[in-house]
Amino acid sequence: MRRFLFAVVILLATLLLAAPALAGDPVSYKTAKINGHAVSMVTVDLSDRRVEVRPVLANGKTGQVSDLAVMAKRVNAIAAVNGTFFNAYSDMTSWGTIVIDGILHRAGNSGGAIGITADNRVKVAHLRVKVEGTINGGEKWFESWYAWDLNRNINDSQAIVVFTPSFGQAMRAPVATTVAVRQGRVVSIQPGPVSIPSDGYVIGFGPGSRHIASRFSVGDAVRVRYVFTDEKGNPLDWGDVRHVIQAGPLLVRDGKNVLDLAADGMREPKFFRKGSWSFVGVKWDEKLVVGTVSGVTMGEMAQAVQKLGLKDAISLDGNASCGLYYRGGYKVKPGRRLSNCLAVIVR
Repeated sequence: MRRFLFAVVILLATLLLAAPALAGDPVSYKTAKINGHAVSMVTVDLSDRRVEVRPVLANGKTGQVSDLAVMAKRVNAIAAVNGTFFNAYSDMTSWGTIVIDGILHRAGNSGGAIGITADNRVKVAHLRVKVEGTINGGEKWFESWYAWDLNRNINDSQAIVVFTPSFGQAMRAPVATTVAVRQGRVVSIQPGPVSIPSDGYVIGFGPGSRHIASRFSVGDAVRVRYVFTDEKGNPLDWGDVRHVIQAGPLLVRDGKNVLDLAADGMREPKFFRKGSWSFVGVKWDEKLVVGTVSGVTMGEMAQAVQKLGLKDAISLDGNASCGLYYRGGYKVKPGRRLSNCLAVIVR
């Protein structure tokens, strides 16, 4: 009997000790000084199945802007950090790949990207995205098509762009010919802008790409696919990735400083000046960290996240866009409304 009671006591003690860990908060905030630079950061335990880290579009659309806090609250986020670069002084178009729940909203071809799987594994790469398609399942040249980009007005006679339901602007160009696709079938071919079907997309062609547009006929079965490669054109094993955000350069990979602004297509002077920048990365113990670093060049930024113990990390947008939201308020307040953000949600 005594042995039985002793065993019960031990079992109860074990359960009581384990309970706080099971019910613990997977999201925490702290500040630090790295090489004299102020860091504000949120750490997220990705092993907690309640956690989801996902991009959020302003108003649920591309090419629009909103306050960081508004985006965070719309999805009941515990924390959020500013996301990709965008045309803050013109049409608000974002730059860099954005994938949400496996759906591509923007396609990027410069900068580092971070991908998150359904089970919260993290991948990083110098991501490049190609938009390709077929007509009636054919493999010959006249049964294929391609596009330059996704959800962006491009005023170029040769341009070909796919517009999806998340496109949040007026369709202006290319619209010399527009091919509307619903449920995988061409339903209309005409000049000028058209409404984007909720169950499909529109392919817009400039006047210089009519030879591609002429391959389509009403009733054709059309497929579109998005090919993910690295900067050398090698295919990426990202088929299991659920969310993607792509912004500034890849900073750290496997714990090593891999900053290469030229390789990431980052040649603007702002990348060489001191400023405030945001980042997202993952530690060796698979804890995700999002945060901001003030008063740094991009080179100093890479050194800072490396000293924080990040295994892999990319830079996000910065300066006036730099912002960090945590539990209902700002830890770092952006100086403008933003195109998108990366949100931390606990279900």
